[in-house]
Amino acid sequence: MAGKVPVRGSGAFEWNAGGWWGSQIGGTAWMLAVGIGIAFQDIRPAAVMIAGGIVSNIVGTWLWCRRDRVSPHRAIQTLLGVIGVCALAGIVSLDAFGHVPANQRLLVYWWLVFIPGLMLMFYLREREAAAAQKRTTPHAGRGNEGDGE
Repeated sequence: MAGKVPVRGSGAFEWNAGGWWGSQIGGTAWMLAVGIGIAFQDIRPAAVMIAGGIVSNIVGTWLWCRRDRVSPHRAIQTLLGVIGVCALAGIVSLDAFGHVPANQRLLVYWWLVFIPGLMLMFYLREREAAAAQKRTTPHAGRGNEGDGE
């Protein structure tokens, strides 16, 4: 794996081991911790939470192993999407089996807005950086010398 040459990002994102693994572990550890913690009370939502953490980590590891073929922005968006779907499934499961207090239900579900919010922020940041790069980088090999570009 050390010989892989990561795909260069077209904007704000580049492949970085610390950033990738930190995001992946930080985004999934809570699912595993909640799943393990609730397993002693109810195995059904625990299984959903643990499975969500495992699936998210498998996808994250798969994306990392394909960093020579996948852009960093597309990979982080994919990982966030998978984490979001798994988190939603886990929270719905916890709620369905009565482990979300009624007075905290709105707060628990509201937390899920964080993930699409991050995805939107990353998309806008990538788009802005890619546009700035296009404005400052000449189009190599397109004969832009003196053609008005």
